Amino acid sequence: MPSSVQMEANHMNAITKAAAAIVQEHLGIQASFSKPVEAGKQFQSSHISVVMGVNGTLEGQIICSMEEDTALSIVGTMMGGMEISFMDDMGWSAIQEFGNW
Repeated sequence: MPSSVQMEANHMNAITKAAAAIVQEHLGIQASFSKPVEAGKQFQSSHISVVMGVNGTLEGQIICSMEEDTALSIVGTMMGGMEISFMDDMGWSAIQEFGNW
């Protein structure tokens, strides 16, 4: 039996539900999601993305992609409600920490 299992709809639903709860609980933001897509070895996005590795029974990557204004709002909330108008080094660090959640 292989050590990794292909991600199925029930896995994606569980991940999406958990992500929505984390965003709501930590940031007070009601998250909305587009339909998840399975990508090959390459993923192209014109938005800001956080790449999260998955190891264990399931293996792969989850890419959370968001528009820049959403990322700025998340960073501002993480910084105690500051108004953030552009992504600087501190903003990128905050978005990386957001991915760790």
